[in-house]
Amino acid sequence: MDLGDDPLRDEDLDTSYEALMELSGLLGEVRPRGLSEQAIASLPSGTYSEWATPGETEERCPICLDDYNPEDPVLKLPACSHWFHRGCLEQWLKSARTCPVCRGRVGSSDARHGLRPSGSASSAGPSAGPSANPPAGRRRRGGYPPRTRPPRPDDRREGGNDSDGDVPPFPLPPWRYS
Repeated sequence: MDLGDDPLRDEDLDTSYEALMELSGLLGEVRPRGLSEQAIASLPSGTYSEWATPGETEERCPICLDDYNPEDPVLKLPACSHWFHRGCLEQWLKSARTCPVCRGRVGSSDARHGLRPSGSASSAGPSAGPSANPPAGRRRRGGYPPRTRPPRPDDRREGGNDSDGDVPPFPLPPWRYS
């Protein structure tokens, strides 16, 4: 096989990748991965000595793993109460929307820019408007349909009533019968 006839040479791939990276740099990301500057700036801030409780507080920043000094500026994620060096958390939140420790989602749409557990629905209350209750048939809770009980073997064998709507229209695989 003659390698000279290869339609995708390494140099071409390198050039294409570099061109895409250059274009990305010019246009920016389609949807920014991290939080906005305003959301980051609105997080509670203070110094380590203001928030530290001897014996109960982390003495090391979970991001950079450096020990805190008493006058180090720190930022706090309100809902989970994890806090970090200001610079460390600012840099983290520019490219991520989760807490570095618990992976709770940091939501810029929250009034306080706090956390919501990953995969949970918005913390919308009853007065949250039309998006609080999705129309019937729409997916809920992180995009997954509501759980249904799996059919029991006797549901199909004895002509069980499927009108309750919670039994899927398919039988169990043979290895599941016992």
